Amino acid sequence: LGNQLMSLGQHARWKSALFDEIAATNPGRVLDIASGTGDVAFGLAKRLPTAEIIATDINARMLEVAAQKRPASATGVRFEVADAGALSY
Repeated sequence: LGNQLMSLGQHARWKSALFDEIAATNPGRVLDIASGTGDVAFGLAKRLPTAEIIATDINARMLEVAAQKRPASATGVRFEVADAGALSY
């Protein structure tokens, strides 16, 4: 809700455009950096059900929240605590 309010309602449109752009390339693997509570990772999993989606964040607690709210359909999402400035990818 906070992002939606701060963006004056544009947040949902931005995410939808992001999902469309990425899904159009039909990647087999997606890296979500600074995933937070997983909204982007889960949205991508919905559009790309066979893709491996790696959701990273430096904050382990945020990823714990993401894991708790993972939709049943997001089986391709895995979580990794990682510093975006020191990724091995």
